[in-house]
Amino acid sequence: MAMQSALNDVPEDLRDSTWSYLLAKSDSSIARVRIGATPAEGAAADPSRPGVFALADQNRKVTIMNVRTGERLMEFEPAFSTRSEANQYRLAFSPDGQRLAVAREGPGGIVVHQVRDGAKVKEWATPASVYMEFGDNEKLLRHGAGSLQVWNSVTGSLLWEDKQSGVIGVLGVFLPGGNEVLKVTLQNRLQVVRASDGGLVRNLGGRMPTYQWTMLVHPDGQSVYTYTVGGSTECVSLLDGKTLFALPQKQARGHIGITSDGEQLVTATFKSDGGQLIEVWEARTGNAIRSLLGGQGHPVNLSVHPRSKELLISGANTRVWDLTGQLPRWRMQSYHMGRPVFWGSDDQLLSNAYDSWG
Repeated sequence: MAMQSALNDVPEDLRDSTWSYLLAKSDSSIARVRIGATPAEGAAADPSRPGVFALADQNRKVTIMNVRTGERLMEFEPAFSTRSEANQYRLAFSPDGQRLAVAREGPGGIVVHQVRDGAKVKEWATPASVYMEFGDNEKLLRHGAGSLQVWNSVTGSLLWEDKQSGVIGVLGVFLPGGNEVLKVTLQNRLQVVRASDGGLVRNLGGRMPTYQWTMLVHPDGQSVYTYTVGGSTECVSLLDGKTLFALPQKQARGHIGITSDGEQLVTATFKSDGGQLIEVWEARTGNAIRSLLGGQGHPVNLSVHPRSKELLISGANTRVWDLTGQLPRWRMQSYHMGRPVFWGSDDQLLSNAYDSWG
């Protein structure tokens, strides 16, 4: 841990080949997940069972497992009526954890399976999907390039659809509670609509600077995190549409997650040296907390467990990190790497800091 802490403190512009070598020898993950001969792609956390995730591999197999113990609880092949050799699956658990929806890129389509035994429940045709999630009352949202749809996952009937040709990136996500959807319009503005029929609830003020690749809503429903084409990761107010803060240094942080208590924001991106830059931020301020070490290769999917706070990043090297623990209460900036000492008692600290915030 001392080595990892020291590596985290090295400024970005001083991270040379020696730093990269030491980083490769350091690993803060708690587990490496292996589900077969091919890399894991789609991933989703089971909201009903701590430590349990579903993962999909390139062999068209879904594995449900406890990532802390490595125990495989269920394996099945999604029962699509038509097979395709080139698929990337998107996974979503129902809120009670009893059903798992599987969507495909490539030929498209959605199939729903029971989690307890892998039995097929329902299948229906859709365009290719790049994102999917459950809302309230059996609603299932999916989108691909230029198409946002909300379905009844029990009957397979389409509730409403919004087609926006020429739009790239994420088009819509459920707001907390699942009865409203936040979407991006053709004018790159944020808009809240009813999940039941797509009817307008309200337009948000402000204007998004460019297309959104990723959107993630804070658990309190007051803000949304967006990653744009320009490489900027921003937190935007859902009250007035204004930008609250942007993460420093534009990076391709296309993978974003948040803990269910709304305290920690996690971003991940691929680095040119073959590793992953995994950063943990204070979700309400954008202040950096720490980096997580050990990730290798292109991240495919990022998922944070809502109950037990495991962070899973899937890909050729799927790993798990633990996000539990107490966050810093305050921070100091200092001119030098001086060593602070307690002054007389454990409630007074002597340091050469020039600024502080808490």
